[in-house]
Amino acid sequence: MPLQPKSATVPNGVNMSAAFIAANSAVLDPNHTGCVNLSGGFHDAGDHVKFGLPQSYAASVLGWGMQEFPQAYQATGTWPTGWTR
Repeated sequence: MPLQPKSATVPNGVNMSAAFIAANSAVLDPNHTGCVNLSGGFHDAGDHVKFGLPQSYAASVLGWGMQEFPQAYQATGTWPTGWTR
């Protein structure tokens, strides 16, 4: 990816300012190619997790299960005491 800030004239640029690029060029472009090597998951710092959709789906299914089949949750002891529908 070209190591240039995104703008109207450079729509495929990076979302970094020119000052940030200049201050960190030794790390961003160690080979002085003018590009950022994004292979290997450069942008994945742990904040873009891939379990969000499966996790929300599982929570939704459990919630609907509690709504539709409360007796099954009560029978297994997983329905909190004192909860009512």
